[in-house]
Amino acid sequence: MLRYDKRGVGKSTGVDGDATTEDLAGDAEAAIAYLRSRKEIDSRRVGLIGHSEGGMIAPMIVARGGKVAWMVLLAAPAMNGEKTLLKQSELIARAGGMSEARITQSLDFDRKAYAAVREATNRAALEAKLKELVEMSGMGASIPSEALEGQIRAMSSPWFRYFLGYDPLPALEKVNCPVLALFGEKDFQVPPQENLPALKKALEDGGDQDVTVKEFPGLNHLFQHCNTGSPTEYGAIEETFSPEALRMIGNWVAKHAKP
Repeated sequence: MLRYDKRGVGKSTGVDGDATTEDLAGDAEAAIAYLRSRKEIDSRRVGLIGHSEGGMIAPMIVARGGKVAWMVLLAAPAMNGEKTLLKQSELIARAGGMSEARITQSLDFDRKAYAAVREATNRAALEAKLKELVEMSGMGASIPSEALEGQIRAMSSPWFRYFLGYDPLPALEKVNCPVLALFGEKDFQVPPQENLPALKKALEDGGDQDVTVKEFPGLNHLFQHCNTGSPTEYGAIEETFSPEALRMIGNWVAKHAKP
Protein backbone atom coordinates (compact mmCIF):
# COMPACT_ATOMS: atom_id res chain seq x y z
CA MET A 1 0.00 0.00 0.00
CA LEU A 2 1.24 3.50 -0.86
CA ARG A 3 0.30 6.48 1.29
CA TYR A 4 1.62 10.01 0.87
CA ASP A 5 1.21 13.43 2.47
CA LYS A 6 -0.93 16.10 0.86
CA ARG A 7 0.73 19.17 -0.61
CA GLY A 8 2.37 21.32 2.03
CA VAL A 9 2.21 18.54 4.65
CA GLY A 10 5.27 16.70 5.97
CA LYS A 11 7.95 16.72 3.27
CA SER A 12 5.53 17.33 0.41
CA THR A 13 6.06 20.62 -1.39
CA GLY A 14 3.38 23.09 -2.43
CA VAL A 15 0.62 24.85 -0.51
CA ASP A 16 -2.36 22.74 0.52
CA GLY A 17 -4.96 25.55 0.43
CA ASP A 18 -3.94 26.61 -3.06
CA ALA A 19 -4.54 23.14 -4.52
CA THR A 20 -8.08 22.25 -5.62
CA THR A 21 -9.58 18.78 -5.41
CA GLU A 22 -8.79 18.43 -9.11
CA ASP A 23 -5.13 19.22 -8.41
CA LEU A 24 -5.11 16.56 -5.68
CA ALA A 25 -6.55 14.09 -8.19
CA GLY A 26 -3.51 14.80 -10.34
CA ASP A 27 -1.27 13.99 -7.37
CA ALA A 28 -3.09 10.67 -6.90
CA GLU A 29 -2.65 9.90 -10.60
CA ALA A 30 1.10 10.49 -10.20
CA ALA A 31 1.11 8.07 -7.24
CA ILE A 32 -0.63 5.41 -9.36
CA ALA A 33 1.89 5.92 -12.16
CA TYR A 34 4.73 5.52 -9.64
CA LEU A 35 3.30 2.22 -8.37
CA ARG A 36 2.88 0.91 -11.90
CA SER A 37 6.50 1.77 -12.68
CA ARG A 38 7.78 -0.61 -9.99
CA LYS A 39 8.76 -4.12 -11.05
CA GLU A 40 7.27 -5.78 -7.95
CA ILE A 41 3.80 -4.30 -8.63
CA ASP A 42 1.26 -5.95 -10.92
CA SER A 43 -0.04 -2.86 -12.72
CA ARG A 44 -3.32 -4.63 -13.57
CA ARG A 45 -4.24 -4.99 -9.88
CA VAL A 46 -3.72 -1.42 -8.63
CA GLY A 47 -6.76 0.01 -6.85
CA LEU A 48 -7.72 3.11 -4.88
CA ILE A 49 -8.97 3.65 -1.33
CA GLY A 50 -10.33 7.14 -0.72
CA HIS A 51 -11.79 8.65 2.44
CA SER A 52 -14.08 11.73 2.43
CA GLU A 53 -12.55 14.10 -0.15
CA GLY A 54 -10.46 11.12 -1.27
CA GLY A 55 -13.77 9.41 -1.97
CA MET A 56 -14.47 12.13 -4.53
CA ILE A 57 -10.96 12.00 -5.98
CA ALA A 58 -11.01 8.27 -6.77
CA PRO A 59 -14.06 8.46 -9.12
CA MET A 60 -12.68 11.71 -10.57
CA ILE A 61 -9.55 9.85 -11.69
CA VAL A 62 -11.65 7.25 -13.52
CA ALA A 63 -13.83 9.97 -15.08
CA ARG A 64 -10.65 11.60 -16.42
CA GLY A 65 -9.70 8.37 -18.18
CA GLY A 66 -7.66 6.69 -15.47
CA LYS A 67 -7.84 2.91 -15.15
CA VAL A 68 -7.95 1.16 -11.78
CA ALA A 69 -8.82 -2.43 -10.92
CA TRP A 70 -11.08 -1.57 -7.97
CA MET A 71 -11.87 1.19 -5.50
CA VAL A 72 -12.98 1.53 -1.88
CA LEU A 73 -14.93 4.68 -1.04
CA LEU A 74 -15.12 5.61 2.65
CA ALA A 75 -17.62 8.33 3.62
CA ALA A 76 -17.62 9.58 0.03
CA PRO A 77 -19.82 12.64 -0.66
CA ALA A 78 -22.55 12.30 -3.29
CA MET A 79 -23.82 15.89 -2.98
CA ASN A 80 -22.16 19.08 -4.19
CA GLY A 81 -19.87 20.87 -1.79
CA GLU A 82 -22.35 23.54 -0.73
CA LYS A 83 -25.07 21.04 0.17
CA THR A 84 -22.52 18.90 1.99
CA LEU A 85 -21.26 21.81 4.08
CA LEU A 86 -24.74 23.11 4.92
CA LYS A 87 -25.96 19.69 6.08
CA GLN A 88 -22.71 19.19 7.99
CA SER A 89 -23.14 22.52 9.81
CA GLU A 90 -26.76 21.78 10.64
CA LEU A 91 -26.07 18.35 12.13
CA ILE A 92 -23.02 19.45 14.14
CA ALA A 93 -24.84 22.51 15.51
CA ARG A 94 -27.87 20.45 16.52
CA ALA A 95 -25.69 17.83 18.21
CA GLY A 96 -23.97 20.63 20.10
CA GLY A 97 -27.27 21.80 21.56
CA MET A 98 -27.66 24.96 19.50
CA SER A 99 -31.21 26.32 19.40
CA GLU A 100 -33.22 26.02 16.18
CA ALA A 101 -33.29 29.82 15.89
CA ARG A 102 -29.49 29.99 16.10
CA ILE A 103 -29.13 27.13 13.61
CA THR A 104 -31.38 28.99 11.14
CA GLN A 105 -29.34 32.16 11.62
CA SER A 106 -26.06 30.30 11.16
CA LEU A 107 -27.21 28.52 7.98
CA ASP A 108 -28.50 31.81 6.56
CA PHE A 109 -25.06 33.33 7.11
CA ASP A 110 -23.41 30.30 5.48
CA ARG A 111 -25.60 30.62 2.38
CA LYS A 112 -24.73 34.31 2.02
CA ALA A 113 -21.04 33.58 2.49
CA TYR A 114 -21.11 30.78 -0.08
CA ALA A 115 -22.90 33.05 -2.55
CA ALA A 116 -20.12 35.60 -2.06
CA VAL A 117 -17.50 32.91 -2.73
CA ARG A 118 -19.25 31.84 -5.94
CA GLU A 119 -19.58 35.42 -7.21
CA ALA A 120 -16.12 36.70 -6.26
CA THR A 121 -13.50 37.42 -8.90
CA ASN A 122 -10.81 38.74 -6.56
CA ARG A 123 -9.55 37.08 -3.38
CA ALA A 124 -8.88 40.31 -1.48
CA ALA A 125 -12.36 41.63 -2.33
CA LEU A 126 -13.88 38.32 -1.25
CA GLU A 127 -12.13 38.43 2.12
CA ALA A 128 -13.39 41.98 2.64
CA LYS A 129 -16.94 40.88 1.75
CA LEU A 130 -16.77 37.94 4.15
CA LYS A 131 -15.61 40.23 6.97
CA GLU A 132 -18.50 42.56 6.18
CA LEU A 133 -20.97 39.66 6.37
CA VAL A 134 -19.54 38.61 9.75
CA GLU A 135 -19.90 42.14 11.12
CA MET A 136 -23.46 42.47 9.81
CA SER A 137 -24.47 39.14 11.35
CA GLY A 138 -23.05 40.00 14.76
CA MET A 139 -21.37 36.57 14.88
CA GLY A 140 -17.86 38.02 15.03
CA ALA A 141 -18.18 38.87 18.71
CA SER A 142 -18.36 35.20 19.67
CA ILE A 143 -15.36 34.09 17.55
CA PRO A 144 -11.73 34.85 18.50
CA SER A 145 -10.20 37.16 15.90
CA GLU A 146 -7.40 34.72 15.03
CA ALA A 147 -9.89 31.90 14.41
CA LEU A 148 -12.09 34.23 12.36
CA GLU A 149 -9.16 35.29 10.17
CA GLY A 150 -8.29 31.64 9.63
CA GLN A 151 -11.84 30.78 8.56
CA ILE A 152 -11.97 33.70 6.13
CA ARG A 153 -8.63 32.70 4.56
CA ALA A 154 -9.87 29.13 4.19
CA MET A 155 -13.16 30.22 2.57
CA SER A 156 -11.33 32.46 0.10
CA SER A 157 -8.92 29.72 -0.97
CA PRO A 158 -8.96 28.11 -4.43
CA TRP A 159 -9.65 24.76 -2.75
CA PHE A 160 -12.82 26.01 -1.05
CA ARG A 161 -14.23 27.66 -4.16
CA TYR A 162 -13.72 24.51 -6.21
CA PHE A 163 -15.13 22.22 -3.52
CA LEU A 164 -18.19 24.40 -3.03
CA GLY A 165 -19.39 23.88 -6.58
CA TYR A 166 -18.13 20.38 -7.32
CA ASP A 167 -20.82 17.74 -8.00
CA PRO A 168 -19.49 14.17 -7.51
CA LEU A 169 -22.36 12.40 -9.32
CA PRO A 170 -21.18 12.72 -12.96
CA ALA A 171 -17.81 11.16 -12.05
CA LEU A 172 -19.47 8.38 -10.06
CA GLU A 173 -21.61 7.53 -13.08
CA LYS A 174 -18.43 6.89 -15.10
CA VAL A 175 -16.95 4.37 -12.66
CA ASN A 176 -16.75 0.93 -14.26
CA CYS A 177 -14.71 -1.10 -11.78
CA PRO A 178 -15.71 -3.02 -8.62
CA VAL A 179 -16.60 -0.61 -5.81
CA LEU A 180 -16.95 -1.03 -2.05
CA ALA A 181 -18.61 2.04 -0.48
CA LEU A 182 -18.86 2.28 3.31
CA PHE A 183 -20.54 4.85 5.55
CA GLY A 184 -20.85 5.39 9.29
CA GLU A 185 -24.35 5.76 10.68
CA LYS A 186 -23.31 8.68 12.91
CA ASP A 187 -21.29 10.54 10.30
CA PHE A 188 -22.16 14.26 10.60
CA GLN A 189 -19.74 15.35 7.87
CA VAL A 190 -20.98 13.06 5.10
CA PRO A 191 -24.30 11.78 6.48
CA PRO A 192 -25.35 8.43 4.98
CA GLN A 193 -29.04 9.34 4.85
CA GLU A 194 -28.39 11.78 2.00
CA ASN A 195 -25.22 10.37 0.48
CA LEU A 196 -25.47 6.58 0.51
CA PRO A 197 -28.56 6.18 -1.73
CA ALA A 198 -27.38 8.90 -4.14
CA LEU A 199 -23.93 7.32 -4.47
CA LYS A 200 -25.38 3.83 -5.01
CA LYS A 201 -27.83 5.10 -7.63
CA ALA A 202 -25.11 7.00 -9.53
CA LEU A 203 -22.87 3.93 -9.71
CA GLU A 204 -25.73 1.70 -10.83
CA ASP A 205 -27.08 4.27 -13.31
CA GLY A 206 -23.63 4.31 -14.89
CA GLY A 207 -23.80 0.56 -15.44
CA ASP A 208 -21.36 -0.61 -12.76
CA GLN A 209 -22.11 -4.30 -12.19
CA ASP A 210 -20.07 -4.85 -9.00
CA VAL A 211 -21.16 -2.41 -6.28
CA THR A 212 -21.26 -3.18 -2.55
CA VAL A 213 -22.59 -0.48 -0.22
CA LYS A 214 -22.84 -0.75 3.56
CA GLU A 215 -23.70 1.52 6.49
CA PHE A 216 -22.04 0.60 9.79
CA PRO A 217 -24.11 1.36 12.92
CA GLY A 218 -22.53 3.51 15.61
CA LEU A 219 -19.59 4.77 13.54
CA ASN A 220 -18.63 8.40 12.89
CA HIS A 221 -16.96 10.07 9.90
CA LEU A 222 -13.60 8.55 10.84
CA PHE A 223 -15.15 5.08 11.23
CA GLN A 224 -14.70 5.14 15.00
CA HIS A 225 -17.29 3.82 17.44
CA CYS A 226 -18.67 6.95 19.08
CA ASN A 227 -21.37 8.44 21.28
CA THR A 228 -22.85 11.24 19.17
CA GLY A 229 -20.82 11.43 15.97
CA SER A 230 -19.77 15.04 16.56
CA PRO A 231 -16.25 16.00 15.37
CA THR A 232 -15.56 17.28 18.89
CA GLU A 233 -15.34 13.62 19.97
CA TYR A 234 -12.73 12.55 17.41
CA GLY A 235 -9.61 13.28 19.44
CA ALA A 236 -10.99 11.71 22.63
CA ILE A 237 -11.80 8.34 21.04
CA GLU A 238 -9.02 5.80 21.52
CA GLU A 239 -10.09 3.61 18.61
CA THR A 240 -8.37 4.53 15.34
CA PHE A 241 -10.65 2.65 12.94
CA SER A 242 -13.47 0.16 13.44
CA PRO A 243 -12.12 -3.43 13.35
CA GLU A 244 -15.26 -4.73 11.61
CA ALA A 245 -15.04 -2.08 8.89
CA LEU A 246 -11.32 -2.77 8.46
CA ARG A 247 -12.02 -6.51 8.24
CA MET A 248 -14.64 -5.97 5.53
CA ILE A 249 -12.25 -3.78 3.52
CA GLY A 250 -9.45 -6.31 3.81
CA ASN A 251 -11.61 -9.26 2.76
CA TRP A 252 -13.16 -7.34 -0.13
CA VAL A 253 -9.83 -6.07 -1.47
CA ALA A 254 -8.25 -9.54 -1.15
CA LYS A 255 -11.08 -10.96 -3.24
CA HIS A 256 -10.99 -8.24 -5.92
CA ALA A 257 -7.21 -7.93 -6.19
CA LYS A 258 -6.69 -11.55 -7.21
CA PRO A 259 -4.89 -12.14 -10.53
